[in-house]
Amino acid sequence: MKPSSEALLKEIMDDLGKARDTFLDVQRQLGTLSTTAESPDRLLTVAVDSRGELTSLTFRGTGYRSLPPARLAETIVATVDAARRELMTRARLTAEPVLGDDSAPTVDGVSLWDLLPGRDDPANAEFFRALRGGLDAPEEPRAASGRPARGGTGRSALADPEDEG
Repeated sequence: MKPSSEALLKEIMDDLGKARDTFLDVQRQLGTLSTTAESPDRLLTVAVDSRGELTSLTFRGTGYRSLPPARLAETIVATVDAARRELMTRARLTAEPVLGDDSAPTVDGVSLWDLLPGRDDPANAEFFRALRGGLDAPEEPRAASGRPARGGTGRSALADPEDEG
């Protein structure tokens, strides 16, 4: 191999190693994300983990007791949704160093987007829509339940592949 080819190969390998390290660091950070949100009326606070799952619901005072059940339910759902939106925003910002925009580098037509765990799972479509296009990206059709009109395995895009056994 020519010395110039060896130098180029070494540079490519060094860049690949740096990209891998950055990707692994971002993956670790995504797996540890969590956030909280407070209802507009300050009656409750919720927390969600890196998968957007509710981990805490805390009522402030006893004012919630005077709310009609439907209103209390709406407040809880809206506050959890706000926490999930904040989580998606934080996830997108965390992932920017490796994902960039749609012009992310590719190797043989495969980009980092294509390599993300859970990328092809329909249950993760909303997460990837927000991660890739921000919260202003077009939404998928929704069923009458308000959930995306699709099935899925429930596997989170942020799940650690080593935990899946």
